[in-house]
Amino acid sequence: MKKEPGAVGSPRDPAVQRDPGSGTMTKLAAIGGNQVMRLSHCAGVLILLVAWDCEAQRPPVAALDPRYFRVDFIVPGARPSGLAGAFIAAAQDEISSSVNPAGMTRLDKPGASTHQRWSQLNYDEPEGSPDNPTGTKRFRSSNFEQSLVSLVYPMKKFAFSMFRQVQMDSRFEFETQQFLTTRSPLNARQVLGGLGNFPGRRVTLNLTLVDECVAMAYAPSNRISFGACTRLSFLRISASEHLFLDPEVANGSAPRRNSVETMYSVTTLDQTDVAPTYDLGMLATLFRNKLFLGAVAHVRPKYTFHSDVFLPEYTVGAEVLPASLLRNVPFDFHIPDSQGLGFYYVMMDRLRFAFDVARIEYSDLLDGNSRNAIADDTPDAGGTYRDPDGQPDLVATDAYEFHVGVEFIADLPWLGIVPVRAGAFTNPGHRIHASEGNVNLQGFYPEAKDRTYFAGGIGIVPIGNFKLDLGLLASREVNSVTGSAHIEF
Repeated sequence: MKKEPGAVGSPRDPAVQRDPGSGTMTKLAAIGGNQVMRLSHCAGVLILLVAWDCEAQRPPVAALDPRYFRVDFIVPGARPSGLAGAFIAAAQDEISSSVNPAGMTRLDKPGASTHQRWSQLNYDEPEGSPDNPTGTKRFRSSNFEQSLVSLVYPMKKFAFSMFRQVQMDSRFEFETQQFLTTRSPLNARQVLGGLGNFPGRRVTLNLTLVDECVAMAYAPSNRISFGACTRLSFLRISASEHLFLDPEVANGSAPRRNSVETMYSVTTLDQTDVAPTYDLGMLATLFRNKLFLGAVAHVRPKYTFHSDVFLPEYTVGAEVLPASLLRNVPFDFHIPDSQGLGFYYVMMDRLRFAFDVARIEYSDLLDGNSRNAIADDTPDAGGTYRDPDGQPDLVATDAYEFHVGVEFIADLPWLGIVPVRAGAFTNPGHRIHASEGNVNLQGFYPEAKDRTYFAGGIGIVPIGNFKLDLGLLASREVNSVTGSAHIEF
């Protein structure tokens, strides 16, 4: 696939140009020319060395590997967590503004709430071998934070709210070793991280999206209400990626462990940006006060970040690739938009059911970015790296989530009102991955597996205007516990 001028990761991108003072490309060309002259009478050796010289130029380096774009939106609050996120039409309490602002009109009194969340993330990264090319290594990270704090004030047909919400918090740190998936001798391109030679990685990444929000709702009648929320979304991304490639694998030896001697590149990034975004919501009563319909649309922002990439001096056989520094290499990060529809059915005063379907546009993650994976690119006669088939290598697919929850309101003499909740929802795999049929790249960019979350929760209302809630979500990859406190004034 031909690189367009200015495309991220392209050698023609001004941000990725070598420093003219370093003479990197000129020096490599001179080395190749001297070799040709000295070996002009040895045709077989001449062809080998010229081929190696062309392929020894460094492939383009991505601003940030797209496999790290991991987006999992946090379910706000303990009650929504206990209902497995089935809350679009059930959002009729103090935290409705964070899910469906139209639900604020159902409140009678002003109120405030605070929510704390502990979460644990389990994730797998490629680390295989020729005998097990799809092998992985499991890592774990955990986090504790205030996920939401809100204040809501209803007045007749209107309602207003101010809140701070952590929408996304992706933090992970891992190190994997370089490994080969082939026993055949490596060619020059493979030695520099081509297919069959997986680089070692040492990665630390913090990706946090925090919103400062103002919401308003209006009910033109008792049967329907509308709401809107304006957000200032602060996205903080801090990343450090070290790649390791042992040049001695060209001699047929096994890769050495990650070290200074095998370091190939260092990518760093630490930036915060802010952008406006908004939500729209609707809540309607379909049948008396028993069946409700809710709908929401979340329009989320797009950011542009810049990373620095340091390429240390690297020796491959007789060739020395000089050190260089690539500054302000750009990439875009578009938080996926989403839409949802939900039903809430009050079968009886003590038994309620909720059902939601949500569509998340994960294809937004590649918006503005190259869909080419560098790992399978090869250099042409001029040294420019091109995709062999000219087709997009990377994809991200929009997905639908289905949420179902049930709530039973118990009235215990010694505890008072005790809501008990349970539910489940589907979460399709949504990481950027190699396109279908591209078997060679699937090891570099594997497709995430679909997940099912199971939920549970409990609450207590010790006094009429104060309540406490606890919600749990559990899956193979993510577990979380959220505690909430609500008070009415």
